[in-house]
Amino acid sequence: MTDYYGLCEAALVERIRTLSDFFPKSEFVTDDDAILNKGADFYVVVTPDTFTTVRADGLANDVEWNILMDVYTKFTTMNESKGKMKLIRAALINLITPPCLNHVNGVSRSLITANGGLFQDAPNRPNFVWQTFIVIVTQRIRFTV
Repeated sequence: MTDYYGLCEAALVERIRTLSDFFPKSEFVTDDDAILNKGADFYVVVTPDTFTTVRADGLANDVEWNILMDVYTKFTTMNESKGKMKLIRAALINLITPPCLNHVNGVSRSLITANGGLFQDAPNRPNFVWQTFIVIVTQRIRFTV
């Protein structure tokens, strides 16, 4: 059985890891939040989210996978942290907005959107500022009978 979502998530993680100015080690882009506090300025943690399915024809569905992406930056000052978040956000938008996962079988589109504003892990002495993004990947899945 093929894990179509898993293929899309893995391809997205690999694509984000190409932003080596932000992620000098590939381990800083992962599905495991235990990586936080490993000394980097930026982290991305991906998580499965909702999906919708529409019948395309008798043997195919168009699925929109929603991949949550928590993007973290190490807190310095709020102004500096906001500036770093703007930089990583722009890089992610430029990376994902073109169909960056079209090498994955059936993927025709990828979009990125934000879910809310910036958050801090602690109001008085924060370690991180982060924002949740949603990457929407459209994939046509063909079935065999």
